[in-house]
Amino acid sequence: MERGKQAWSKSGNTRTMFLTIIGGYMLISNAVGTTANNTTTSICDS
Repeated sequence: MERGKQAWSKSGNTRTMFLTIIGGYMLISNAVGTTANNTTTSICDS
């Protein structure tokens, strides 16, 4: 019983870590995309 609970919490931690990485990656790629768009816009404007 205890062993099953340990395995469950371990898989929960892995899932949380995975979601955190995905969330962080999405935030970073979003920021990079916005920066790239702004850079492209200013190049086109000038």
